[in-house]
Amino acid sequence: MTMIKFKNRVNIKQILIIWGVVFSIVHAALVLVSISISTRDAMKGKIYQDINSGSRDLQRKIQWVDHVPTISKNSTKSSDDYYAIFLNNEKIIEGSLPEDVTDADLPQNFHTKMIETSQKTYYCKRTHLHEGHVPTPSASGEVLEPGSSENSYYLYYFIDSNELYSIYRNVARITSIATLIVVVLMIATCIIISNYLADPIVNLSKSTKDIIKTRDYSKTLDLKSKNPYREIFELSESYNHLMRQVDRTIKSQKQFNRDVSHELRTPVTVLRAQCESARKHIKNPDDLAIIDVIERQTVRISSLIGNLLNLSRVEQYSNDVPEETVSISDVVTSICDDISLVCGRDDMFELSLEDVEITANTDLILTMIKNLIENAVKYSPEDSSVEVSVFTTENSIHIEVTDHGIGMNEDEIEHIFESFYRTEDARSSEGFGLGLTLADRIAGLYDGIIQVSSKINKGSTFTVVLPLP
Repeated sequence: MTMIKFKNRVNIKQILIIWGVVFSIVHAALVLVSISISTRDAMKGKIYQDINSGSRDLQRKIQWVDHVPTISKNSTKSSDDYYAIFLNNEKIIEGSLPEDVTDADLPQNFHTKMIETSQKTYYCKRTHLHEGHVPTPSASGEVLEPGSSENSYYLYYFIDSNELYSIYRNVARITSIATLIVVVLMIATCIIISNYLADPIVNLSKSTKDIIKTRDYSKTLDLKSKNPYREIFELSESYNHLMRQVDRTIKSQKQFNRDVSHELRTPVTVLRAQCESARKHIKNPDDLAIIDVIERQTVRISSLIGNLLNLSRVEQYSNDVPEETVSISDVVTSICDDISLVCGRDDMFELSLEDVEITANTDLILTMIKNLIENAVKYSPEDSSVEVSVFTTENSIHIEVTDHGIGMNEDEIEHIFESFYRTEDARSSEGFGLGLTLADRIAGLYDGIIQVSSKINKGSTFTVVLPLP
């Protein structure tokens, strides 16, 4: 039985879940970045709008007394707004700076600046104040006293941006929570969809493996009650239809093999009897040679019929096959003794046997091991030995048969368990290509497999792996 290995593969469920996670994270990152940028820009726009509006409103309330700007005491202002009027950027003549703000923090060149203190964040706008017409400064450049029209006055207007920043943080927090919920829902949706898509395929794969293992093609796969997808339902129906067709075909083939084998046994037996009878009455050597050829081919046909009947019998076995405790080491020993006796060699086998027992049908286990050992003897040089070992691992029994014969290539190993298949080098030897097929079917009856490793002109190793009882 060929073991198929899948390397560097991922399943559908993994792909869908990975795609969902990656897509959700990228989508969430894009949403958070875009909302952060848009919210921040909107917040700055609001701040600049408020500070410009507040500065203009404050300028409207300014009154000039002796060329000095002053704000009426009756004017109201927000508790979060601050202003200060500077004379020549040096002396505050009205208002006050916010807490923790120093002269060095103030903006120059008529622009708006963000000022961060240990407690709050302010935005400040600097405006050069004019009283209608401002005379040209004196040519001497002397510093003029308040009241002179040649002094420069600057209004610094502040607004507290903490409230706006708090709104921004709340928006960011709410957006983050909503994005996280969307990510979780997206991943959960991918998992649910992957289950509906992947589980039927997994069940289909498991069902196929069970069929290959048990060779019971009557099993069906019911997906229509568990999956809403039309394609999955059609796949299930097509699969079941295919399995029913295969089951009918295999049953017809098995029935044909049984019928043909039974029908041929009687005429073949008659032919063998007639050959024996004719040999008693015919004395001509040429005629006797012809009878020998007929009898020899009749024996081959009889052997083929016997193998076909054994194969059909194994394929019919189910759980009610008679079983008993079988000592594998005893079975191997008896087979090797019989073959050594027939071949007249005491050094034909090298045995390494653990005392292992299994609950199985003795005849089937005997047939399986005998076919493997006879196959190794058939393709080994006359003076070489065959190594047979029986040992156990943590959860399995291993029966290993190694020869030092002609070996096989990878293409031949792929087909050696097929009925009537024979390698190119083996076509000249006797046999029908059913021994390994029968051994493989028997191993499958007990949930086992036969592993093969071989090298050209160096030999082959057949290993039967059976689960421990």
